[in-house]
Amino acid sequence: LPETAGRDALALRAAELEIEGLATAALVQQGGAKLDAGELDGAYASVLKLAVTEQNQRRLELLNDIAFARSGAGVRAAGEDALYTEWLRSRANTIEGGSSEIQLNIIARRLLELPS
Repeated sequence: LPETAGRDALALRAAELEIEGLATAALVQQGGAKLDAGELDGAYASVLKLAVTEQNQRRLELLNDIAFARSGAGVRAAGEDALYTEWLRSRANTIEGGSSEIQLNIIARRLLELPS
């Protein structure tokens, strides 16, 4: 890709991620209200876990891609090891407490009432 096309692609991903982040924040806020009212059920908790962990994973992937693009040769700059470690950790977040696939199955069965 030409240099400007690569920057444009990163900028588009950043914009999409910002919009997704706003939607995720609204879900979390609604989940907090449900929790306070004693109405937070397992299906909604699955929605929250899935949304938060997947969005965080995409955010960290974008940040690492930006760092990689900025470095030119693909070598991380000093101090970016922590970002890379956080990105690796985000992969585990989508597994622990039930993988994203399990959360999707819970949502399909309990919230959407789809057949198994």
